[in-house]
Amino acid sequence: MERGFFEDLLSTHPRTSVRIEEIQKMISNIQPISISGDGTQRERFQRMKADLEAKNKLYLEYYDPAVRAFQNNNIAEAESLLVKAIQEDQYQPAFHTLQGFIMLKRKAYSEAERYFKSAVNIQNDYEPAYRGLGALKYYREEYPEGIRYLKKSLTLFPQDISSHYFLGMTYYKMSNYKSAIPHLDLFSQVQSKHPEIHGILGICYEEVGQFSAAYNEYIMQLQVAPDNKMGKHSSQRINALKPYIEKNKTER
Repeated sequence: MERGFFEDLLSTHPRTSVRIEEIQKMISNIQPISISGDGTQRERFQRMKADLEAKNKLYLEYYDPAVRAFQNNNIAEAESLLVKAIQEDQYQPAFHTLQGFIMLKRKAYSEAERYFKSAVNIQNDYEPAYRGLGALKYYREEYPEGIRYLKKSLTLFPQDISSHYFLGMTYYKMSNYKSAIPHLDLFSQVQSKHPEIHGILGICYEEVGQFSAAYNEYIMQLQVAPDNKMGKHSSQRINALKPYIEKNKTER
């Protein structure tokens, strides 16, 4: 697995669209105000403004640098920043979720689960926490529960390529190759240089009888990573499938 892939795959940095949605949700939750005096409600506005500024400061000073540290594999630095962030505001699901991913990287699975579930308890529709729980269940080989979490993640954010990867790999591990293909195929289009994805897709296609598609994936595997275990498997399968492929071309 190439350097940084795990960190990129598990990144929890809030997307711009998520931050906009959170702001819109805050606006929609504001109760109607009965106009009095000049109608400005200046004090209430100032309190809300100060709260938003305080939260934004925590993200700028602690969370955003923690994400960058995590992605650069500076785990101790990331965790130190998150400890400070949570001390300042324990009700931000992003802080708990990133801690969960740190624990997941360390294979401290019980701690990871605790942090992910804390994030969900704070905000029931916080998508990265469900992705984290799905990844956790994948690594624990608790596949049916992982499928449930990953489907929830994709319900909340259908374009989350990381959730597609873990869901596809979960189906692959369960030998449900037909269900694995659409998720892994989508992932391969975005992460075409992943060192194993084309070989895995080749296996899936071959298992469901789509031999031409399998052959093409094995070819791509050799273009990306011919020397790893999946590359060597792909080379063997290309030789095995080649007579079938050439026969079909001749018959056409």
